[in-house]
Amino acid sequence: SVLELGGNELIGLANSMLISVTDGQGATRSIPHIQAEIIDALYKNNNDAPQPERNVRNTITTPSNHVMQRTTTPTAMLSMRRFGNGNHSKQLVERSQTNAKEWVVSYNPSMTKEPIINLMHTQEHASVVCAVDISNDGKMVVTGGNRVANVIDADTGKYIHSFRDKSVVSGEGDAYFRGVKFVPNSNLLASGGEEKLKLWNITTKSFCRGYLGHTKPIYSIDISPDGQTLVSGSGDKTVRVWDIETGKCLHTLGDEQIGPLEGVTSVSINHAGDLIAAGSLDKMVRLWDLRNGFFLDRYAGHSDSVYSVAFSPDKKSLASSSLDKTVRIWDIRGSGTDNCKATLQGHQDFVLTLSYSPCGSWLMSGSKDQSIRVWNTHIDRATGQLVLRGHRNSVISIACSQGHGTNRFVSGAGDFSSRVW
Repeated sequence: SVLELGGNELIGLANSMLISVTDGQGATRSIPHIQAEIIDALYKNNNDAPQPERNVRNTITTPSNHVMQRTTTPTAMLSMRRFGNGNHSKQLVERSQTNAKEWVVSYNPSMTKEPIINLMHTQEHASVVCAVDISNDGKMVVTGGNRVANVIDADTGKYIHSFRDKSVVSGEGDAYFRGVKFVPNSNLLASGGEEKLKLWNITTKSFCRGYLGHTKPIYSIDISPDGQTLVSGSGDKTVRVWDIETGKCLHTLGDEQIGPLEGVTSVSINHAGDLIAAGSLDKMVRLWDLRNGFFLDRYAGHSDSVYSVAFSPDKKSLASSSLDKTVRIWDIRGSGTDNCKATLQGHQDFVLTLSYSPCGSWLMSGSKDQSIRVWNTHIDRATGQLVLRGHRNSVISIACSQGHGTNRFVSGAGDFSSRVW
């Protein structure tokens, strides 16, 4: 049967434990098996979801000019699909860990129920949150939005300080902080956006210095584990390597021969601090030696623009995500065309962000389909472990705390919110 209900009615229906439906075999199935269908439709079509202020443009403009628009419908149309013989081994069974209005976790029933995820805080922002980071000790979070980078106490959810780009004239269009990173072992914060790359002091709440060289917007930055080197990727088709202390550009990576042939969307430094990976709109992933700037390898396989890259902590693998809705894991220990170890499928839309847990067992991916997926990478074949739904628009950025003994991560989305988990 088909139900036509408003968002609040769907929530009530999902929370009811009295509903049952008879399947094609004559067996009665109760709400735990149906609840996933209802909640999934609710999160995709709920017209009761909080809406941003009308005077703020409600779009997410990505480097390739794709525009992700919030979609709502007057009513949520939901089909209660009938279940067959009760075999759900290939389905993700949804289990609500808290109020269904807030977030839902779906565990793969063929895997152990881990990791356990809990929501700590939700922060509302005045714009799309297109970049996030969390300190190595898991105590501070930073979010990047339109004209501002907010530093937040991860324990309390309270704002510590908001760094604003005063060089942008008020009312003259958007000026997003598209990359934000804490500098390890310091009180410094790096940010990138438009053509500007800047360093801030969190303690004194002041601007330190700028890094000049890029000629088009900066879409991604990363910091070496020793806190000495800053890497930036830009729409000008280059990756630049900077000395954080002096502001000197050490290397400019990329040319017409080796590429990138289009804008750089994502950069990452490995945990040893000697490799740089970059994803590009030209569908390729490229690898350089950070120390001397030598080009090492390129990985082809995605059928659309690459939007995120992330090194595994074990120094053996590199993950990439794409607008082709997939995540790929590459073996960086060899070279050639057979480096792809796994292609992870499951997201229903663009995969925009990636982050590894510090132990390396879990790879997180965020998508325009509004979900965060956690993949188990420490088995023979990487497998979907769980799906986390909570954001009401594209999940644009995820960052896991990389310190030993920390287990927090932060997500930023097109619903004008960030969440600490």
